[in-house]
Amino acid sequence: MINKIPKKTYMEHSADDIKELIYSTLQNIYNSSDKINWADWYIGLTIYPNNEKKQIGKPSEWYYWRAKSASDAKLIETYFLNKYPIKRGKHPTQYDYFVYIYKM
Repeated sequence: MINKIPKKTYMEHSADDIKELIYSTLQNIYNSSDKINWADWYIGLTIYPNNEKKQIGKPSEWYYWRAKSASDAKLIETYFLNKYPIKRGKHPTQYDYFVYIYKM
């Protein structure tokens, strides 16, 4: 079975763009960068974001972006895990190029 990915996700983003998109998404949710509760969020990598969301369950918030490469995706995940008290989603594989964040 082939997993279908929505066409909008085919747009690739640079690592810096995804970092900014994650930060601005959370900033918009909390209406301020000072109020982001990083401990409520998870970050992870996957090759099939829709399948990953189903495996997680029913997150109250779910966002994902396609990185230009799996190595860029790993850099993004590592950046956020080292800089903020955000939790790690599933352990990534070498082929995962979608970066996701979610909140339960």
